[in-house]
Amino acid sequence: VTIAAPLIDDLAKEVGESVNLGIPYEENVLTIYNAKGEDFYLVSNLIPVSPLNCSAMGKLYLAHYPEDKLIDYFDSDKPKSRTINSITKLDEFEKIKEEILTEGISYDKEEYEYGLFCIAAPIFDSMDNIIATISISGPTSRLNYKGMEYLKENLITTRNKIEEHYEYY
Repeated sequence: VTIAAPLIDDLAKEVGESVNLGIPYEENVLTIYNAKGEDFYLVSNLIPVSPLNCSAMGKLYLAHYPEDKLIDYFDSDKPKSRTINSITKLDEFEKIKEEILTEGISYDKEEYEYGLFCIAAPIFDSMDNIIATISISGPTSRLNYKGMEYLKENLITTRNKIEEHYEYY
């Protein structure tokens, strides 16, 4: 948080949306820092713990799970459906896993809450271990209006700065 907070605050100001920093916590994502963007009821009232299967940050962790751990997760009672878009089955996740790993970005397309869209990127340490995730959250229509490429570029730039600062911390 010490390293990421000032950079997250800058990103939130730049894009005008909420930006979150999350870490894994008991097969969930725990949001440990949030910078507020423009007012949006759904974002301001989210709980700080999100399921892995229906959050952009969570799907990044799932994509980096070893295959046996991924199978165990989807065979458990943990993946709950929050909307009709929630991914609750392993075969559904396998369809997007390669894209997440290739692009280095994950999306929550109204999977956690209707009207809420998130885009997330992993933060790696120098050994290529995912240590945290960063996401931009807001209403689907507003994020589409601002442009996914614009949001993605700013998210990646901020993630890279956090990783760079982390190396020297």
